[in-house]
Amino acid sequence: MKLTGIVASESYDVYSKIDQLKVWQSLLGITVTLNTRMVNTLRHDTKPGCWLYEHDNIILLADFADNRFHGITCVTAVMIKYHCDYTRALEIIKQDFSYTNQKLKLSNKSTKDFKFQLSFIKGSWNQRHKDYWSEYGISKSQLELENCYAVSSYSFNTHSCPDFLQKVKVYDETTAIVVDSKIKIYKPNSPFKFLSNFTENTIGGTNRITDTVIITKSAKDYMVLDNLGYSGRFIHSETSNPDLLPFMRYNRVYVLMDNDTTGLNACKRLSSNNHFIGISIPEGYPKDISDFYKTYGHTETRHLIRQLIPKNSSQFLLSTT
Repeated sequence: MKLTGIVASESYDVYSKIDQLKVWQSLLGITVTLNTRMVNTLRHDTKPGCWLYEHDNIILLADFADNRFHGITCVTAVMIKYHCDYTRALEIIKQDFSYTNQKLKLSNKSTKDFKFQLSFIKGSWNQRHKDYWSEYGISKSQLELENCYAVSSYSFNTHSCPDFLQKVKVYDETTAIVVDSKIKIYKPNSPFKFLSNFTENTIGGTNRITDTVIITKSAKDYMVLDNLGYSGRFIHSETSNPDLLPFMRYNRVYVLMDNDTTGLNACKRLSSNNHFIGISIPEGYPKDISDFYKTYGHTETRHLIRQLIPKNSSQFLLSTT
C-alpha cells in the first residue's frame, strides 16, 4: 500500500549492500553459517537451538525461545545490541562491518528543512497477528474496519539521511494503523515499537454521533473499548496536545490514559478543561485498558469501566450486552 504524498521517489534495499553474514558473525562473536544450529549470544543462551536462514535475500535469525529475537535482521540486531536507532545502526555497520555501497550520506540539513517520509506495503495476516490481537479480543475484521493492516515492509527517511529511504522487511505481527492518510507502524514485540508520521492533531477512531466519548492514547485501547460497547477516540500519544475543539460537540468527554506517571500527567493536562473528566485504572492493576482486558477478560473489563463512569453517562453505550 502506497499513500500519495508521503512516498519517497526512490528507495534502496539496505540488505543488498552489506555482507549480512559478516555482520551476524561480528555481532554474535562466533562462526556462523546458514541453517546451522548455534547459540544466540545476544541473550543468555547455552543450548544451540537457534540458526540463521535466508528469506527474500535477507538473512534472519530463528530463535523460537525468545520473541524479541525471532525473525530479526542483522540491522535490528545491531539496534538491540547497541541500544541505538535505525540510522545509527547503519552508521555502525558502515564503519565496522564493510558497508559496501556509499549511497548513504549524512546530511547537514536543519530539522526545519527536514520532511519525514513514511510508507508501507500491505502484507497478509499471519498466525502471529492472530495470536497477538486476539489476546485483546480484537479480530482481523475489526482491524480492517479501523484501517489497520498487516505489513510486509515499510520505508522511511531520517534527519541524518533525508534523501535515503530505508526499507525494512518484516515477518512478524507488525501492523500499520492509518488515520487520514497518516501512518503509525506498530511493532508490538520490538524494542522500538512505533514509527509514525501522526501529528499532534491526529485523532483516530470512528466519529460516531454519541452523547459521551472516551479519549485514549492508542488504537488498541480504542478497539478494546469499542468491543465493550463504548464510544471512543484515540490521539497520537500521551504526550500529544491535540486541538480539543472536535471533542466539544460531546456532552461529556472522559480521558482514560495509562495509570503510570506519564499517563496520569496526560490525564490531568487534558482534563484541566472543565469539559473533560479524567479517569484511570486503579494502581496495582495493568497500566492500560487493553492490558487489563488481556489479564482479566471481557466481563471484568466491562465491570471496571462501569465503575469508572458515572451511571448518568450510560447513554453513550453503543450496546448494553
